Amino acid sequence: MARRVGLREDLFPRKPDALSGGERQRVALARAMVTEATSFLMDEPLSNLDPISRPKMRTEIRRVHDESNATTLYVTHNVTDARVMADRIAIIRDGRLLRTGTYVELSESPGDEYTRLLLSSS
Repeated sequence: MARRVGLREDLFPRKPDALSGGERQRVALARAMVTEATSFLMDEPLSNLDPISRPKMRTEIRRVHDESNATTLYVTHNVTDARVMADRIAIIRDGRLLRTGTYVELSESPGDEYTRLLLSSS
């Protein structure tokens, strides 16, 4: 799993404080993904990754999700992450659930200006 999330073997013996933020995030992802959990809560798991690594990790997280058949709640402020990875999206503003649906459903019928602006930013 470490290789799947892009961790080099020379990093394996290092302690967490000797790793970069992105490397720590990859370790956390790999640790979570090797479990046989029935659900995952991922809170901004790609936030510390560089722009080149993000697409690969999106693909890997989605692959692990599909293979595990686990429910995954993926929290992100990145519309592209949500569009590319989600089966369903929940738009939340100020702690209130505004809308749910697929990206296409929400794009075609945003229901409010906030959702329309949010989705048009991707």
